[in-house]
Amino acid sequence: MSTRVETVGKNWSLYHQADKAVSAAEKSKTDKTIKTAQDLVNTLKDEMTKSKKAELQKRLDKVKADLKAKKAKEDAKAKAQTEQVQADHSAQPANNTQEAQAETPATGTGSEYSQSQTPATPSYTAPATGGGGGAVAPAQPSANTGNPAPNNGASSNTSGGSLTPPAQSFTGWVRNEDGQIIWSQDGFSSLAEAGRAAARWANTNWEAHSYGAY
Repeated sequence: MSTRVETVGKNWSLYHQADKAVSAAEKSKTDKTIKTAQDLVNTLKDEMTKSKKAELQKRLDKVKADLKAKKAKEDAKAKAQTEQVQADHSAQPANNTQEAQAETPATGTGSEYSQSQTPATPSYTAPATGGGGGAVAPAQPSANTGNPAPNNGASSNTSGGSLTPPAQSFTGWVRNEDGQIIWSQDGFSSLAEAGRAAARWANTNWEAHSYGAY
């Protein structure tokens, strides 16, 4: 009699554990909680828990189906976003150049700097001399003596070349359902490259809700 009571108590204890695990899976809908619940449901082998086991398995199968549908929807959304990023990049190849111009400070050319910063060579007029006088006017400074013109400490760019703008960098990001960024990475050379990296990361993580690049 005591053995029978112990068996009944053990079976109902297993059922309650399985029921609790299934409820947790229904709430969180993650692969981990579903696996834990399935393992506990599989322990219900006694005839007296047969109907209870079937009920728990039905609930668990619904959770599995919901999670599968959610992942399929997220994968489709991520694929569509990736294709849109690629399409935008192909249709507007000048976007990266325009953004680089907007963020990179304007630079002047060498000729412009020479015109605005290099002072003109000062002219010199010899004083008038009396007729027959022996005074000799000092020689007029030549503009082509090879001596550099004074610039009073101001820097000038006479090379004639353009200043090199800083390299452009792009960042990819992924957000969860609460709008929090759960992944980001910078250093990409183009907007499309950053978008593809974000899409790859989002496709392998079910927590990802949206992604993009800037």
